Amino acid sequence: MQLAHWGSGERRVAECATCGKEFTRKPSQLEKYESNYCSRACRAVGIVGPNLKLRQGQWLPCKMCDKPVWRTSATLQRYTYCSRQCANKDPDMRAREKPNMQGPKHFRWRGGISFLPYAPGWTPRLRESIRERDGNTCRICGFAPEPEVAGELVIHHIDWGKTNHDPSNLMTLCRGCHARLHHHGKPGAISFQTPYQSRPARS
Repeated sequence: MQLAHWGSGERRVAECATCGKEFTRKPSQLEKYESNYCSRACRAVGIVGPNLKLRQGQWLPCKMCDKPVWRTSATLQRYTYCSRQCANKDPDMRAREKPNMQGPKHFRWRGGISFLPYAPGWTPRLRESIRERDGNTCRICGFAPEPEVAGELVIHHIDWGKTNHDPSNLMTLCRGCHARLHHHGKPGAISFQTPYQSRPARS
């Protein structure tokens, strides 16, 4: 199975030599290394073993899942997490963020609409029809993924709302363009009829 990701080209599924977890890597990396690891912690275990010391450091449990994480004096922090996912699950993480970057005080606050549900009619059939109308192609960059990674395409509301599901207010975007549009763009700045410039096809 091959997975395509924004800007990274072809990806293939590999199995971590330490924990057996499946993850994706570039084919060149799979060919270059005899063993592949899903994280630095697993790589350290695979190279030196769980009971040996690598330089000057120590094994610490992840605050959320207790997975062992190797920490040196340079990477030692107050709290230890094995991944960004575990860090985001920690309820104390939000409490440690800067107060002026939360809720209405954040410069991109839009009234909390991200917490609101979609209006009735936001169905898988509707989203699939929009993808078919747009040729299963991102309307900004022209990215057209393989069928097995069709989840790379999302449906964007042009007015940035969650109530108007009229096809003229919907367009197909890849996840990368969708994130950049919400971060740098503004509502109504682009429509599903806007011509796009195709980027080179991925191998």
